[in-house]
Amino acid sequence: MKKKKYELTSETKMVGGRKVYRIKALIDFGNVKAGDLGGFVEKEENLSQKDNAWVKDNAVVTDNAVVTGSAWVGGNALVYGNTRVTGTASVKDCAVVRDNALIEGNAVVKGNARVTGKAWVFGEAVVKDNALVKDNAVVTGNAVVKDYAVVKDDTVVTDNAVVSDYALVEGDDVVDGDFVVVGLTWKNSKDEKSLNLNYLKETAKEEYSQKENYIPKKEKQIER
Repeated sequence: MKKKKYELTSETKMVGGRKVYRIKALIDFGNVKAGDLGGFVEKEENLSQKDNAWVKDNAVVTDNAVVTGSAWVGGNALVYGNTRVTGTASVKDCAVVRDNALIEGNAVVKGNARVTGKAWVFGEAVVKDNALVKDNAVVTGNAVVKDYAVVKDDTVVTDNAVVSDYALVEGDDVVDGDFVVVGLTWKNSKDEKSLNLNYLKETAKEEYSQKENYIPKKEKQIER
C-alpha cells in the first residue's frame, strides 16, 4: 500500500462548529517537504492523498469540500460546503469558496473574494479583491473580476474581459472579448458595444460635441 502523503496532527480548532486538524506532510511532493506543517482539514476526504494538492498556512477546508490534483489552498482562505478545488487552481489570502462552487484549471481566487452557489471559475481566470461570483455564473479564459464587482445569475465572463469597480453583471449574457465593465450594470443586455471601452470614449466625445453646438452664441462670445 502506498504511503500517505500527510497525516492529521493533534493540533485542532473549531471553525463553523466543526473541529479541524492541522496537517503534516509525511513525504516530499511538489513544493512540500516531509515534516512540513500545513493548514487545517476536517477529515482526510477534504484533501487528496495523491498528486500534489495541499492546504497550507492557516487555510481551512471542511465539510464536504475537496482539494485535488495540484491545487492548493493557503493563507487564511476558507473552503467548505460541497466545493471542489482542482487542477492547478489556488485559493488564498482571505478568500471564501463555498456551497457547490468549482475552482479548476489554473484559476486563482484571492484577496477577500467570494465564490458561492454553483459558480464555476476555471481557465486562467482571476477573482480577487472583494469581488463576488455567485449563483450559476461562470468566469473563465483570462477574465478578471475584481474590486467590489458582483457577477451573478447565469452570466459568463470570458476571454480577456474585466469586470471591476462596483459593477454588477447579471442575467444570462456573455461578457467576452476585451470588454471592460466598470461601475455599470449589464442586465440581459444585447448591446455589446455598451461594454466596449473605446466605444464608450467615442460616445462621450460625440455627446460633448453635441452639447457644444447647443451653447447660445452670446455665451460663446462671453467665453471668448
